[in-house]
Amino acid sequence: MPTSKISHFAAEARALDAAEMGDYGEVKRIVPEACLLHQARVRARDYLVTMLCKRMNTMHNKARELLETIRGEQRQRNERMPAVLGDIYVDNLIAEFHIRY
Repeated sequence: MPTSKISHFAAEARALDAAEMGDYGEVKRIVPEACLLHQARVRARDYLVTMLCKRMNTMHNKARELLETIRGEQRQRNERMPAVLGDIYVDNLIAEFHIRY
C-alpha cells in the first residue's frame, strides 16, 4: 500500500472517535485502524533508533576521551623511561666501580 494512502487512512482514524468508528463496517473500520497502528509502530521504532544513536554517540565520545587520557599517561611513562634506564645504568656503573676498587 502506498505511503500516501497509509497516511490518509491513519489521519481518518485519528479524526474519528469510537462511536463514529462503530458506524463503519468491519472492513472499513479495520483498514484505518491498521494504518494508524502501522504509523505508531514506525514512529516508535524511529524514536528508539534515534535514542540508540544518541546513546551510542555519547558512549563513543566518552571512550574517545578515556583513550586520550590513557595515551597521555602512556606518553608520560614512555618519556620517563630513558631517564630511569639511564639512572639504572649509572648506578650499575658506580656499583661495578666500587666492587673493582
